[in-house]
Amino acid sequence: MCKRKSRILFLIVVLIVGVSIASGGCIGGGPESSTKTYDVTSEAPSGTMTGGDIGKPVRATVKDYKGTRIVEVTVLDYIRGEKANRMINDTNRFNDKPKAGYEYLLVKVRVRYIKGAEELRMSPLYFKAFSRNVGTKYSWIVMPEETPKFESTGMTQGGEVEGWMAFEVAQNEEVQLKYYPNLVGDPVISIRIPSS
Repeated sequence: MCKRKSRILFLIVVLIVGVSIASGGCIGGGPESSTKTYDVTSEAPSGTMTGGDIGKPVRATVKDYKGTRIVEVTVLDYIRGEKANRMINDTNRFNDKPKAGYEYLLVKVRVRYIKGAEELRMSPLYFKAFSRNVGTKYSWIVMPEETPKFESTGMTQGGEVEGWMAFEVAQNEEVQLKYYPNLVGDPVISIRIPSS
C-alpha cells in the first residue's frame, strides 16, 4: 500500500514538473515574450497619418517585426448605389442583395509596394469600408466581368496589384475605405469616397 502511494505521489510530481516545463515558454514575462508595436507615419501630402481622396495616391510607412515597409494605396474609381446593385445582381442571381438601407460599393484599388525587404501579402481582407462609423469587410460575391476582382497575392519591393472590391455600405453616406497592414491592428490609410 505504501509503495502504491509513493508511485502515485511520484507520478503527480512528475506531471506537475512536466506541465511547468512545457508551459514555461508560453506564459508571459520571460525573455521569449514580446509585444509587436507598429510605428506608422504617413507620407500623404496632407501630412496626416491617414487621408486621401479618389485618384490621389496615399503612402504609409509601416514599421513592425518584419521591418520597415512603404505601401501606396490609390482608389482609382468607384461605382455605388443602384448601378452597382444592378451590376452585381445581373452578374449572378445568387449574389446577396444589400440589406435595407444599404447599397453595394464597387471600388477599384491599386496597391504599390514601394519599399521593403520582406514579402508583402495583399488581399481584399486588408480593407474595410466605413459608413455611419461602422466598418464592413469585403463582400464575397461573384464580381461583374467589367470589374475584375482584386486578387490575393504576395508582392516584393516594386510590385503592384490592382482590381475591384465590393462592400456593402449605408446608402447616401460618405465612406472611408481603410487599409490595415495586418489583419489585426489599426488602419494606416483612409481614403474618402463621396456619398453620391
